[in-house]
Amino acid sequence: MAPSTPATPAEPRVTLTEAQREEAQRKKEGAERTDAVGKELRDKIRSKIQVTTFLAGFGFAILNGQIGMLRRPEEIWLLPLSVATLAAAVVIFLCSVLLLDGLMMPKMFWRRGATPNQHQLAKYGPQAQIQDFDPPYLAPKDVWTAKRWMQFCWGSMTMVAALLTFISTAMAVVPYAPYDLLNVMPADLPVGEAGRHIVENALRQTLYFAEWSVGAAVAYVILMVFVGWGTIGRPRWD
Repeated sequence: MAPSTPATPAEPRVTLTEAQREEAQRKKEGAERTDAVGKELRDKIRSKIQVTTFLAGFGFAILNGQIGMLRRPEEIWLLPLSVATLAAAVVIFLCSVLLLDGLMMPKMFWRRGATPNQHQLAKYGPQAQIQDFDPPYLAPKDVWTAKRWMQFCWGSMTMVAALLTFISTAMAVVPYAPYDLLNVMPADLPVGEAGRHIVENALRQTLYFAEWSVGAAVAYVILMVFVGWGTIGRPRWD
């Protein structure tokens, strides 16, 4: 006679009160509405990334043209400054794209607020369950934080870089400056050497200004990131 299999005890049924059911329904509806707003916000962030990427490509194209102008025997007044300013603008554009792209990270992959222990780290991976996350859906504070970071990156980086691009383009169309007023070319140079001297001088000035402008752009981005951390809060999607 085969041994009988012990019966599996039935799971206890949890009975919710009417108030608890209404509260659970409200939380579910609120999470769905917040998630819908989060999707709309991602679309807005995506459009700003596209605009910023377009402006960065536009600025890079102008930068290539200005660098080519440095090889001409004549020199445009303020052209080295224009190239350096545009290089700084391109750097800020690229940093803005990177920061905006970070806002698109799904919440399931956000960095946890507290330092996890080894048990949590073991669960926080491909084998993790929904309940292991905190919480997996967007909360209203998450949407507002992402929205404020989007506005901050757009206003303090993309718009600043666009202004620098406009200033650089304006400097590139300043009329030619006579070299006897600028006092950059010796008067006794042969005609054949004059063009080479102008090109070399323009390249030296451009490299000097570009080093300072790109360094200033990187320092500005770092400063803005710290300002964002202080005013908005450090994001958990990095």
